Amino acid sequence: MRGRDYERALSRDYLDALNDAFNHYFFNYSAGPLLIVNTDAMDFVNDERHFADLLRRVAEPVMNTEFYVPSWETR
Repeated sequence: MRGRDYERALSRDYLDALNDAFNHYFFNYSAGPLLIVNTDAMDFVNDERHFADLLRRVAEPVMNTEFYVPSWETR
């Protein structure tokens, strides 16, 4: 959606490998509290509720590793 020229040249294989590397790092991270946010269903550009809900969650304390599930997905 951003339409940046340099991003269009990135191969799908590269993006998949980068995603795998991030997942491996964060799912094995244990040095301190960690909030894992799945943004697949979030649209900060077109739905202000998504941003407000994330801000609310980020303001809360995190203990160990926690997974953020947007509140609209649990209703």
